[in-house]
Amino acid sequence: MFGGQVDSGAAPSPDWRDMTHSVGTLLDELDIPRAISAPPQLDDRWALHLGGLGGQSTDIRLDEDYDRFYRAQALSQLSLAGRASPALLAQQELRLVGTFKYSTLEEVAGKVAETAKDQLGCRFLQKKFDEGGGAAVEVVFGEILESLVELMVDPFGNYLVQKLLDRCSEEQRLAVLKRVAGGGELVEVALNTHGTRAMELVIQALRPGVVALIRDLNGNHVIQRCLQRMTNEDLGFVYAAAADHCLDIATHRHGCCVLQRCIDRADAAQKRHLAHCIAAHALILSQDPFGNYVVQYVLEQGNGEMLAPILAQLKGHYAELAVQKFSSNVVERCLKLGGGETSSLLEERDAVVEELMTSPSFGRLLQDPYANYVMQSALSVTSGARHAALVEAIRPFLPALRGTPHGKRILAKIAIKV
Repeated sequence: MFGGQVDSGAAPSPDWRDMTHSVGTLLDELDIPRAISAPPQLDDRWALHLGGLGGQSTDIRLDEDYDRFYRAQALSQLSLAGRASPALLAQQELRLVGTFKYSTLEEVAGKVAETAKDQLGCRFLQKKFDEGGGAAVEVVFGEILESLVELMVDPFGNYLVQKLLDRCSEEQRLAVLKRVAGGGELVEVALNTHGTRAMELVIQALRPGVVALIRDLNGNHVIQRCLQRMTNEDLGFVYAAAADHCLDIATHRHGCCVLQRCIDRADAAQKRHLAHCIAAHALILSQDPFGNYVVQYVLEQGNGEMLAPILAQLKGHYAELAVQKFSSNVVERCLKLGGGETSSLLEERDAVVEELMTSPSFGRLLQDPYANYVMQSALSVTSGARHAALVEAIRPFLPALRGTPHGKRILAKIAIKV
């Protein structure tokens, strides 16, 4: 038995805990990074080459295979002591592996989350992923989803979550993301010593499907929560996707909301890039039921550098846009640029008014169900010579305006300003 004699001529077997301590001391002396405990998965950059110890040349690589880890520990210690006995090594491994009493997933049904927190149990579950493929992942996934955050910060459970994210389907990854982000625990997990690696994999899992998530009824909330909680550096892939797929995202019911949140959260350079991408599609977006809100949102920022590309795209189309349900709101927003009379955007606003006044369809604009609101806004925001010129342009149409509801609203605006 472990702790006894291997054979009549062999030295006493060292206590396993003493061996672990000795190997750890050796790694420290050689300045080799090591795990505090023996995790189910180890980074394979942790490697140690022991040359000529005990008359042997031993290459010890600590990676995700538990067997190799334990074998490396035992062999290195025994080599140092000159007692590299295969029989003793087998006894030690049997003792370690034999302490876990289950052999099938059915035996741990109902207690998978608890099993994942056990060192050997976590190893057992990971091996089942290798042996059982998607079916095994499905069984484990169903049981640990509700305990996911707890496992992500567990010394052993986090390794199971990492392997799960590597093996599960896109649909299951989405469920994981919703569970972590939906509970508002992104930061808590990311700051945890054990949770940080699992969180990195969660973020990586976002990348390929970020556009689908943005457009998804539930997935868009995951992205919005990420925008609230994550750093701009980590959110780079979200901004990149938003810029590259601007048209598809902005014209979607959920996507248009996410794109606005991206503008809110982005730094100055990212904002400019997003605004440039939106401007490239400004004419199409302005006429879209959802895209028009994105264009308006950029205009509301009041940043001349962001607005100029959009206004350049809309120039020459204001009369056409004014008579449409969605784009008429964009034209109204253009008329409200700048606010105060000293604003640098006042000139841009006056250019919009001038284009509307000189349009061949000016009379129609005054009577149109949508454009008449645009003209009301034009009357409200102008003053001085610009306002006087606009009133003079309207005067020839006064008789026709008195007989229609829309026309009467225009007349009311003139009466207020005169």
